[in-house]
Amino acid sequence: MRTVTKRLRRAALLTVPVVVLAACGGSSPESGLELSPLDTSPATTSTTLPTSGPAVTTAVEPGTASAPPTTAAAPTKWVEATFNLAGLQSDCGNVAIDSLPGQDMMIAFVNTHGLYSMPAAGGEWTPIGTGGDRVDNRMTQILADPENPATFWESGSYGKHGVLRTDDSGATFRALGDVAHVDYMSIDFTDPNRSTILTGGHESSTVHWSKDGGATWDDLPGLPADIGFAGSPYVIDASTFLVGSANGAGAGVYRTTDAGASWDKVFAGAVVGPVIDTAGKLRMLRQFGEGVITSTDGGVTWTPQSGNGVLARQAVELTPLPDGSIASWSPQRVVVSDDDGKTWRGEGPSLPYEPMGVAYSSTGTFFVNKWTCDLNSTNDVASDMIMRLDPA
Repeated sequence: MRTVTKRLRRAALLTVPVVVLAACGGSSPESGLELSPLDTSPATTSTTLPTSGPAVTTAVEPGTASAPPTTAAAPTKWVEATFNLAGLQSDCGNVAIDSLPGQDMMIAFVNTHGLYSMPAAGGEWTPIGTGGDRVDNRMTQILADPENPATFWESGSYGKHGVLRTDDSGATFRALGDVAHVDYMSIDFTDPNRSTILTGGHESSTVHWSKDGGATWDDLPGLPADIGFAGSPYVIDASTFLVGSANGAGAGVYRTTDAGASWDKVFAGAVVGPVIDTAGKLRMLRQFGEGVITSTDGGVTWTPQSGNGVLARQAVELTPLPDGSIASWSPQRVVVSDDDGKTWRGEGPSLPYEPMGVAYSSTGTFFVNKWTCDLNSTNDVASDMIMRLDPA
């Protein structure tokens, strides 16, 4: 995690879901996962992304290795932004970070404590969701309504409530039905009633489907038995869906135009995280940092880019930026691509750690987070678990 919230929208603004994926138990996000055979698309060569220094370099295409790499001045420095959340006793998967695109509102999650918000340049986190139903899951995603600034949805695993909705900017939340223990979600934003919602079960081949805005839920029918973890669904309209999966012999991207009565496998290869929809261009992240796939025809066909191996193996999401580019992370820094993952450039100076999530504020500020999962401790929130990079 990982809209115009980082999620789906078919207008000038981006909309795509977030990601903040909490592994279960003490395992890493990679453990136990397996990839289907990788595509053999042409690779590109890349200059090294430096781990320190005032400038960063872009990757270059084959045949241009002799040309000087593009450089850009690195913004200031990464600073701790955990603030008053530091020291809180928590649980496995203790911290996550997200934003509401188009609004200066960052959202932090602390396991067993709930959600907090803060302007990007703020110095203190304020509890939200203190009224209504309690946000008791491990936050995976925040999905904002592109037409109603006060409305957004939260999804997560390991709690009584899997999907919750707020219509007052997070002051109160309402749990949607009895769905629980889920990863990413998607909503039909072409429908003014927001009736169709899909959400993928956490480490499960089940996709949950609501046709009444979350009041009731059914299992989405017809998916292959070997699909693996179907955690990345996407709604195009009330009967046209995509489901991305990993950790299965048949992992890939599947598409239906008849609400699950029949499915076509439109991409072979494991994918993770939410679908990024920028004015109808769809992008997904391949598992283990293997690259990005892009569709411009509603998910019927997909073009893969390897990205020269820049992305971290534990990268689990793409973050949409206002200009249509995408961000993710390498082991050393936040990286940005202007060409759908074909090449990447480093953003800012090197990070003090490899993050578990990247978020972006409407003010041009990047945030990263890490989390711990020690089953033998209280998983206290460290002061550097949320860090901020202000624009240059």
